[in-house]
Amino acid sequence: MTARSEVPDHHAEVLERCHEHIISLGKPVVLSQMLPLFAQAEPQLTREIMSEANRMGVYDQYMIPVFGPFDMNGLIAFGFAEAIPEDSREMRRDLEAAAASHHNQMVRHFVSNETPIELSGRESDVLTWIARGKSKSEISTILSISVSSVDTYTRRIFEKMGVNSRVAAAIAGVTQGLVKP
Repeated sequence: MTARSEVPDHHAEVLERCHEHIISLGKPVVLSQMLPLFAQAEPQLTREIMSEANRMGVYDQYMIPVFGPFDMNGLIAFGFAEAIPEDSREMRRDLEAAAASHHNQMVRHFVSNETPIELSGRESDVLTWIARGKSKSEISTILSISVSSVDTYTRRIFEKMGVNSRVAAAIAGVTQGLVKP
């Protein structure tokens, strides 16, 4: 593992752009599958960065974007000494779970220093059912409220929590103790 301070500035800038691209994709990426794209955009720097990574024993990476409330988003990368096999679904799933768990712990640390989020009783109910995977029409039926009311509560939850998706709201809700298992 290298710290950002150990990476030359011109490498750090390229790596940051690559990481931002992967975060914008919103899904995990195997480095060896993305290298042609990166090399096309920055051929010399990609060679330099990969040479340095290879020197440290890293030949491939599984890079996982992670998302949290208040735009606490990032990328967690796991380095490998060889190419990541195509049939490594179980390993990838385990790494994604580890990345999400680690990111949630980091978010919990930083969010715990913030003002606690206060949801109304109905907002708490809606968030709980969102976290349990219920659709807005199912939540409407369960809580005996209209679908438009569910939409209104959901928008308020997103605003208060600083998120922009149901998944992010559920994760933030669990992370901050607003949703009980």
